[in-house]
Amino acid sequence: MTEPRVIASVLPIFEGGRLTDAFHGTTGGNASAIMAQRRFDVPAGVCREYGVGVYFFEGDYKAAAWWARKRVWEQGSDSPAVIRAEVQLGRTLYANVMAPEVERIREQVSAVLGRAVTKAQAWQLFTAALQRAGLIDAIKVARRANKRDLPPDSEYRFEMVICVFDPQKATPLEQCSQHDLKKTVKVAVL
Repeated sequence: MTEPRVIASVLPIFEGGRLTDAFHGTTGGNASAIMAQRRFDVPAGVCREYGVGVYFFEGDYKAAAWWARKRVWEQGSDSPAVIRAEVQLGRTLYANVMAPEVERIREQVSAVLGRAVTKAQAWQLFTAALQRAGLIDAIKVARRANKRDLPPDSEYRFEMVICVFDPQKATPLEQCSQHDLKKTVKVAVL
């Protein structure tokens, strides 16, 4: 299939390196299982914004802590947790979701499908096609944090989100302390 290559031509793909300051926000129960097994798993049937994979915030413990709190609140589960991990990026698609190219991707995916799709649907289909074609191992996205995902007293801010499609490319290093997590009341404003 040549479509992913045509669509991918609007965004750069680089051979990534090793990233040791990647933070994964989750629930306490999930964190315990991850650390006990010393590996990440991708839940079956779960496709998030940039595709099926394990998500990290690059060098941003506070964003991961906020995400963990959000997950706990949504699921009504135990306590939030953050895991620091080492990630092998491999062939990584770099994207800025505020760039005009992103709208072009949505338009091209809509044209290929013959129907309108949302940005999230376009990203999911786009990254899945690139992954199946063997073009990318991960996606690294600079984005503006969604206002509804931030504490009420925060301003908009930028964050780097990484989705690694193969969970074996990510190694959990340590679970961050609950003390640090409790101190993280407000996401840093950039």
